[in-house]
Amino acid sequence: MLRICFFQHWFNYSDSGDDQALSESCSMWCYVDIDHGYERLPNKSTIINFRHLLERHELVNQQFNIVGEYLQAKA
Repeated sequence: MLRICFFQHWFNYSDSGDDQALSESCSMWCYVDIDHGYERLPNKSTIINFRHLLERHELVNQQFNIVGEYLQAKA
């Protein structure tokens, strides 16, 4: 779910855009590590609820900062 939030942020997808991209894009399945043949894809409400949970606990900025620092260190 966290990878879906990053994907949504980086590509400026809406919640319904994420839902649609997940159902149509093999590359997004690979990135978010979902085996489409065996796992259910999260729907729009699951994505929204997860993002709201992160926001409620003020974890969104922390996660983006950690990933940003990691990417800068790896150049």
